[in-house]
Amino acid sequence: MSIFLGASSGLSNRIASFTLCGTLLLYLAIGISLESLRRQINHQAEIESARQVVHNINLLHHQVRQFARDYNNWGDVYEALLDKDFNFVSDNYGITAVNGDMFDRAVIYDGLLDDPLAWNSTGTRAPHQSSLSSWALEQIRVGVDRLPREGRATFDFAVLKDGEVQFGSASRILPDTAEALATVNRDEASIGVILRTVTVAQLRDIATSSNVLDLRLSEIHGSPATATPIIGVDGRPIAHLNWLPTHPGNELLSHIAPIIALIFVVLGGVGIGGARLLRDHANTLALREDDANRLARSDPLTGLPNRLALKEYIERLESTGVDKYAVILLDINNFKKVNDFAGHQGGDELIKTFGKNLREAADEEVFVSRVGGDEFIAVVNTSANIIELSRCTVTRFIQATSVCFNYRGLQFSITSSYGIAVRRDATRSFEDLLGEADRAMYASKKDNGNQITVYDAELDAEYTFGRKIEEALRLAIRSPYEFYMLYQPIVDAQTMELHSVEALARWNSTSLGPIAPDVFISIAEKSGLMVQLGWLLLRKIFCDMWCRPDLRFNINISPVQLLSSDFIPTLTRLLGEYSILPSRIEIELTEGVLVSNCDTVQAQLKHLRQMGITTALDDFGTGFSSIGYLQKMPLDTLKIDRSFVSGLGDDDVLANVLHSIVGLGRTLGKSITAEGVETLYEAEILADVGCHYLQGYLFSRPQPLDHILKATGSNFSLTGEPCAQKLRRALAS
Repeated sequence: MSIFLGASSGLSNRIASFTLCGTLLLYLAIGISLESLRRQINHQAEIESARQVVHNINLLHHQVRQFARDYNNWGDVYEALLDKDFNFVSDNYGITAVNGDMFDRAVIYDGLLDDPLAWNSTGTRAPHQSSLSSWALEQIRVGVDRLPREGRATFDFAVLKDGEVQFGSASRILPDTAEALATVNRDEASIGVILRTVTVAQLRDIATSSNVLDLRLSEIHGSPATATPIIGVDGRPIAHLNWLPTHPGNELLSHIAPIIALIFVVLGGVGIGGARLLRDHANTLALREDDANRLARSDPLTGLPNRLALKEYIERLESTGVDKYAVILLDINNFKKVNDFAGHQGGDELIKTFGKNLREAADEEVFVSRVGGDEFIAVVNTSANIIELSRCTVTRFIQATSVCFNYRGLQFSITSSYGIAVRRDATRSFEDLLGEADRAMYASKKDNGNQITVYDAELDAEYTFGRKIEEALRLAIRSPYEFYMLYQPIVDAQTMELHSVEALARWNSTSLGPIAPDVFISIAEKSGLMVQLGWLLLRKIFCDMWCRPDLRFNINISPVQLLSSDFIPTLTRLLGEYSILPSRIEIELTEGVLVSNCDTVQAQLKHLRQMGITTALDDFGTGFSSIGYLQKMPLDTLKIDRSFVSGLGDDDVLANVLHSIVGLGRTLGKSITAEGVETLYEAEILADVGCHYLQGYLFSRPQPLDHILKATGSNFSLTGEPCAQKLRRALAS
C-alpha cells in the first residue's frame, strides 16, 4: 500500500510538476506575448505621432509659403518698388505684418533699395530697420539665388526670435502676369521675406491633434522618433522640436492586468478575454487616429471640411480620372456689418449657423467646405448636366441660409453671393476654376442679394476687357494727357446764382476710346492705382482753380486716397504749390467709407476742417445713414441722392420723405444740396422745402469750365437761362 501510495504520490507530484511547469510555460508565453505586444503598440504609436507632428509642422510652414507666393508675386508692389513708392508698399504689403492677421514680420531688400524695409506686428505702418542680421539676409539671398529660374518657387527656412520659432519664406518680388514676368531681370528684383511665429498655442494644438505630450522647442536633439530638427537659413538645424510620445501599450497592459489573474485561474477565458480586450483597444487606437485626422481636416468653428480636406478631395477626384466638376464659391453679404454690430462672437455664431444650414442642404454629390472667414467652397461632382445641378444646389443653399439671424436682440437679414465655374476637361486646373468662381461671385455681389452667376464667355470677356483697361490705365497715368475735367454747376436755390462747381473726371483712352468714370475709377481702386490717379486728377483741378480764384470747387475723393497715410501732407503741399485757399474746396465722400472706417475717417475730416476745407456727404440716404454718425462726423453738407428727387411730381410719400430728410439735415446744422434736378417743378419743390443748393441737368450738363462761366456771365448768375427765368418767377409767386 505504501508502495502504491508512494508511486501515486510520485505520479501526482510529477503530474503536478508537469502541470506547474506547463502553467509556468503558459504564463511565460503569455507574458512574452504581452510584452511584445506592448512594445509593438508603443513603437507604432511613436512612429504615427512623429508623422503627425512633422505633418502639422509642415502645414504651418506651407501657410507661410503660400503667403510669400501671394505677396511676392504682386505686380503693383513690384511697380511700387521700382517707383520707390514706399507708402504704397507699406499700405499694401507691410500693413499685413503690422496687423499680424497672416504673418508677423516682413522684410524687403535688394533691388533698388539702399536699405532693407521691415515691418512687424508690434510696430507701425512705417517701415523700420530689419531685425534680421546682415548674415541672415545674405544666407537668404544665397538660398533665393539657388531657386529654379522658371516658376515662382520660394526659399523656406526658420529663425529664432525671443525664444520662439518663426517660419520664413522668401523669393524675388515679381509681377503677377506671365507677360510682365518674361521681361523682368530676376537678379535685379527685390527680395521679399515673410515670417510667422509658431506660438505656444499652436504647439499645444499640434500636440493635441498629434496625440503627443510636452511638445516644446529645445536645443537638445532627442531620438529620431521623438524629435524633428528646425532648419535655419544656412541649412543647418537651429533648434529641435522634442516631445513625449504616448504609450498606449502601457495603458493596454495596465487595463488587462486584472484580467491576467483571472486568466491564470480560468484558462478557458484567456482567449476570449484577451481577444476582446485587444480588439477594444485596437478600436480605441484606430478611433484616436481617426480623430486626429479629422481634426487636421476639419474647420473648428463649423465642423465642415477645411482647405486641406478640400485639396485632398480634388486630388482624389482628378486621380480617378474625373475631368468634369463644378466649383461654387460663396460668401455672406455684409458680414462685416454683423461683426460691427454684434461683435466677433456674434459673427462666429452666424458662421456656425450658416455652415450647419449648408451642410444640411448638400446631397451626396456635393462636397462643402469652409476655407476661411465667411467664405465657403462647394464642389459638385456629377455625370449629369453639371450647370443645372449646380444651380439647383445653390437654390437649396439659398433656401436653407436665407434666414433672419437673431443675436442678443439684434436681427440681421442674411443673403449671400454665389459664383459658379465649371471644369469641362483636364486642361483647367483647380486654381483656375477658383479664380473664375471668384470673379463670378463678385459679379453677383453687385446686386447685394441672393444672386447666382455662372462664369461664361461674356464674363471672361468682361474680365479680359477689365485687364485691358487696367493696362491702359497704367500707361495713361504716366502720360496724363488722356484725362480731362468737366464741371457741373451748383446754384443757390433762392437766387439762382452760381455757388460752386463739381469736378467730374473723364478719360478718353488712345487705345480703347472713352471709358466711363465709374468703370475706370473702380478698376483703379481694385488695382492699387487710385492714389496715383487721384493726385493726377487733383493737379488738373488745381490748375483750373488757379485760373479762377473767385470760384468754389466740389471735389470727389476716393476712400482709398483719403485713407492713405500721406493724404493730408500731400494735399497741404499741393495747396501751397498752386496757391489755393483751402476755403474754396469742398470734398465729397460716400457713406460707405464713413461706416467702414469710422475712426480713421473722423480723424481725417477733423484735419480737413482745421485746414479750412469743408466736407460733403454724397448720395445721402442710399446707404447706412444714422443720426449717430452724422453727429459724430465733422460734415458740413448733405447731398441728397437723385433717387429722392426724380418722381417728385407723382409720389406724395416721396415728397414727405424728402421734406423729413431736409428737416433732419437743417436741424443738424448742415447745408443741403439736392442732386439730379431736371424739371422746374422739382426745383420749386426743393427750394420750398428748404434746400440751400441745387444741381442737375436743369441748369447744365457736365461741360468744360469756360462754357459754364460764359453762360453765367460776370455776376455768376443763371438768370440769362430760360429755365432759370421761369424758376425765379415761380419762386417769386
